[in-house]
Amino acid sequence: MEKGDYYFGYSHLPSHTLILPKSTFTITILRDPSKRIISQYKELCYYKNKGIDNPFMNYIGNSFRDFFMNVPPHELMQQLYMFSPVMDVNEAFDKIISCNHYFFTDKYKTGHEQLCKKLNINLPYVHERKAPFNSEILESEIDELKEKLYLEYVLFDRLIELSK
Repeated sequence: MEKGDYYFGYSHLPSHTLILPKSTFTITILRDPSKRIISQYKELCYYKNKGIDNPFMNYIGNSFRDFFMNVPPHELMQQLYMFSPVMDVNEAFDKIISCNHYFFTDKYKTGHEQLCKKLNINLPYVHERKAPFNSEILESEIDELKEKLYLEYVLFDRLIELSK
């Protein structure tokens, strides 16, 4: 990907670990931080029940709270870390807004349409990977998680405000 020999590239590697050609069109899609962690937990529970291995399985513990308490900060606030190796909100904000396009999962259809218009191409609208697993998660756990995700919420809220 770093050589630029592609029409479309996709990575979950932190942006600060990639050296892309200057002409690369960059896109990022952001998700409400606690919803992202809840989704990741449900996916891991599904994998656990199906016997599917995943590197995050050692964080799962016996409850949702165990999971988010076990996950290292750079993984827990992955959207922040993706754009700042020191998890600095201002640095991440500046790098995200320098992307050619960014949008939010809760406005996915609109963001997708805007991207198609910007690129003047018709990309199929697809929703993939929804883990069919339900787990009881307490409001008190979500509140505690949101406290742990404070910095990522600061970033997320600034980006939402800017996109209005």
